[in-house]
Amino acid sequence: MVTSNILLPIFTLLVLLSVFYGVSAFNITEILDSNPSLSDFNSYLTRTKLADTINAQGTVTVLAVSNSAMSAISGNSTAAIKNILALHVLLDFYDDIKLHNLKVGDNTTATTLYQTTGVAQDRTGEVNITVGKGGDVRFTSAQPGSKPGPEFVKEINHIGFHISVLEISDLIIVKSLLTSGPPDVNITAVVEGGGCKTFASLISNSGVVKTYMKQMSSDGGITIFAPKDEAFKAKGVPDFANVSNADLVSILLFHALNNYAPINTLKSAKGELKTLAPPGNYGLTATAVGSVVTLHTGVDDSKIVGTLKDEFPVVIYAVDTVLLPEELFGNSTSPVPAPVPGTDSPTPSPKVKPPSPVQTPDASPPAPPADEGGNGGDSGGSDDNSPSAGDDENPKNGAVHGNVALLTVVVSAVSVIISFVM
Repeated sequence: MVTSNILLPIFTLLVLLSVFYGVSAFNITEILDSNPSLSDFNSYLTRTKLADTINAQGTVTVLAVSNSAMSAISGNSTAAIKNILALHVLLDFYDDIKLHNLKVGDNTTATTLYQTTGVAQDRTGEVNITVGKGGDVRFTSAQPGSKPGPEFVKEINHIGFHISVLEISDLIIVKSLLTSGPPDVNITAVVEGGGCKTFASLISNSGVVKTYMKQMSSDGGITIFAPKDEAFKAKGVPDFANVSNADLVSILLFHALNNYAPINTLKSAKGELKTLAPPGNYGLTATAVGSVVTLHTGVDDSKIVGTLKDEFPVVIYAVDTVLLPEELFGNSTSPVPAPVPGTDSPTPSPKVKPPSPVQTPDASPPAPPADEGGNGGDSGGSDDNSPSAGDDENPKNGAVHGNVALLTVVVSAVSVIISFVM
């Protein structure tokens, strides 16, 4: 009886560890890296930040297409391409075996990542999986009136029951998604509606919102951190009515990144995040604990408390504190920006130089030509052995060695404990 009482929690611990270290221990970029014929697909997953979203899923199937297939939509806006590619991410697990276990005439409906955007209409966020008389498996848009979609070609890789990557013969096309362009976003209105009226007033009156709009229209996009109204009443936050215009502009530009960074991108971010502020100590870093993302300025920390808008190429977050740059505030929360000079001061001496004009970063390079190889984007994980049979032959399966090593140590330790108990 004593032995059973000891072994039961040990067994439970092993099961929980196995699940914990298996989930999300993959990197879609690395999985696709070893397939040059899929490099364009891989590149666009990275550019649209869909790769980060895929990596954050617990169970997912990615339907990849060849470079020649991707060329059919390469002339469309990045926003439209992101929508189409989101149709190729199924929120369920399908590998070669599961597909071939389907019977002729079966019609299975899978929910896609596009469905989670909240803008899918008329079943455009769903895909039907059907088996023809010849045994061919097809993936067709569930939108009424859709023509039969592309066929299953082969399995690229799978890791446990967490991610499966399949190649299909062509893109799943929904014409209404291809006609969509970049969203027409009124940044000031979105920020005001999210309980950030003070911030909205500051970016509007200072003209910084125009810089935001220019950055939003660039290929890289923009990420904005809007402090809630109560954040401006916190201790250490300066009275912005008494801050020089140059410093105010720098602080407001510090509240925006020069690229589109949805929440899963911030969760996996490493190193400094580049803001729109002028050169100097205007960098941010981000850390994540569970679902909570915290921004660090070197002066204060700020938690993301809500997403006000997320539609490529713009994402706007509400944060709980004003971001204070180290360039102006040192390493404490004591305000040091120069005060606005009085009318009798003809030669003001600001603390910092006025910020240089913000230049919109160069557009991201186009996807590589169809006949070129390449990894299609930055990789963000380590190699490891897959838990499924046959995956050991793949040098890059996107799992993480450290997780398996740690799990091995735990299992060994538990084995020793069991031997003493027995």
